[in-house]
Amino acid sequence: MNLFKKNLTACVITLALAATGTVAAEQTATAAPSNTAEIISNLEKALAEVNNSSFAEARLHLKTARTAAESMTGDHAKIAQALASVVQGQIQANKGNVKESADQLSNALVLFKAL
Repeated sequence: MNLFKKNLTACVITLALAATGTVAAEQTATAAPSNTAEIISNLEKALAEVNNSSFAEARLHLKTARTAAESMTGDHAKIAQALASVVQGQIQANKGNVKESADQLSNALVLFKAL
C-alpha cells in the first residue's frame, strides 16, 4: 500500500509539472506576436516622428522598440540584424540625420514584419 501511495504521488507531481510547462510554453508562444506587433507599432511611430524632424518623440518610441526587441526570442540572426538597424536608426536620429535614420528604420520595419 505504501508503494502504491508513492507511485501515485509521483504520477500526480509529474502531471502537474507537465501541465505547468505546457501553459508556460503557450504563454510564450502567444506573447511573441504581440511583442512583434508592439515593436512594429513603435517603429512606425518613430519613423513618422523622424520624418517630421521631431527627434525627441522619435527617441522615446525607439527606446521602447529597442527594449522590446532585446527581449524577443526566435531566429537570433534575424532579430540581431533587425535590432542592429534599430540601433543605427537611433544613432542617426540622435545626430539629427533624417534620411539615414528613416532608411535604417524602414529596413528594421521590413525585418521585423518578416519575423
